[in-house]
Amino acid sequence: MEMKWKESLLKLNRNVLYGVTLIQIVMGALWVFFQFPHLQEWQSTFEYLEISENFVLDEYTGFLYPAFLRLFTEAQKWTGVPFYMPLYLLQLAAAVVTAGLFGKGVLKLQKEQAWWFAGYFVSFPLLLQFHLSIRPESLTLSGTMLLTWLFSKRSVIAAPFATMLLIWLMPENAVICTVMWTVYLFLQIKAGKGFCLRLAVFVTALLTGLFMNGLTQTPGSRGRIQKTFWAAAFQRVVTDYFSRSYAMWDDEVRTTFTIEEAMEQAKRTDNMMYSAGPMLEADWGKQRANELYRQMALDCLRVRTRDVVYRIRDDLLDSALMPYSLLWQGSGGRKSQTGWNYAKFRENSPGLSRFYIEYAGLASAVLLVTGIAAGFLVKSRRRRFLIFLPPAVTQCLLHVLKDGNAVDYGGLLMVTGFWCIMVFYSIIAARNGE
Repeated sequence: MEMKWKESLLKLNRNVLYGVTLIQIVMGALWVFFQFPHLQEWQSTFEYLEISENFVLDEYTGFLYPAFLRLFTEAQKWTGVPFYMPLYLLQLAAAVVTAGLFGKGVLKLQKEQAWWFAGYFVSFPLLLQFHLSIRPESLTLSGTMLLTWLFSKRSVIAAPFATMLLIWLMPENAVICTVMWTVYLFLQIKAGKGFCLRLAVFVTALLTGLFMNGLTQTPGSRGRIQKTFWAAAFQRVVTDYFSRSYAMWDDEVRTTFTIEEAMEQAKRTDNMMYSAGPMLEADWGKQRANELYRQMALDCLRVRTRDVVYRIRDDLLDSALMPYSLLWQGSGGRKSQTGWNYAKFRENSPGLSRFYIEYAGLASAVLLVTGIAAGFLVKSRRRRFLIFLPPAVTQCLLHVLKDGNAVDYGGLLMVTGFWCIMVFYSIIAARNGE
């Protein structure tokens, strides 16, 4: 009797999953229909377009995405088709294919379940918005899922190539790839299968990726703060207190900025990268500026320890629980980019977009609870979704610790993706008896 009851409940959970996700997929398709003819105008979009014309890259930018853009902008001259439309199609196709491969090869779902998962995953609004944006985050997410799938296939040739592509897309992906390869190599040691060969090809791919980026980059060429540990610490720790701690700063800092100017710099979280840092480096040189970054970060951490720790804690929590943290972002003094992102999301279909994103958030919460309950019902031991945890955690930490900017779900697609993977897999795995 108990087994029949559990079977009926698991079947109900599966039907709820399919029903809920079908509505989301339909709304996602409608949103794509209204958005597809339009270009979402992000600051980084115009920056990448400019780079695709002059190919002047700094140490924060990979060369692969501007190269893609150049290809499509040149094609526009011949075809008359707006450059972003074929790029949208490319990003959507990459997202669907890699999600399907991930579902089939990594999560070990049945074929129809894997493609249903792909539809649910790609149509989640916080992800879909960036598949139809001129930004490299979409291809980064797809590339990470592809690399995970290649690990499951034990590919010695394709996995290093995917690693290089990810590093060429966004230089910070080198950290994510290193973490993923470290986990993979650790598992190879336990399995006793070709560790030395795989270590060699990873190191070769990593060094090649970094070397090619270095060849195409001119540090400081785009007016941003230098890329050092202390520059990152300065942005992370000092951003909120640049004017409030003005009396503590060295004479060089107070020579560059009056108190009024420091207050103006503190109004935007990205001013440390685009304004305050470059001004200090222009006045005192990069080496001395780096010393000033170190001193300001350490002084601020010493004097405002609790405030800094609490701020980092809040940002980590908001980032790690994306998309569920959207429920409370913006409250309690928390910094968030969500309002700006949402305004972009709803530009071309306000009514649909509002219902779509609210429905997807509610549905995700329902599926999360349902998935946890299903896991308890069958006492499932398989946790294949955890394979995507290392890149998600790494992206979360990078997003929070590399600067003091507001939490931006556009930079947390792997985190959002992890939660989508977990809720879908938990229900399906329980239904499949895993």
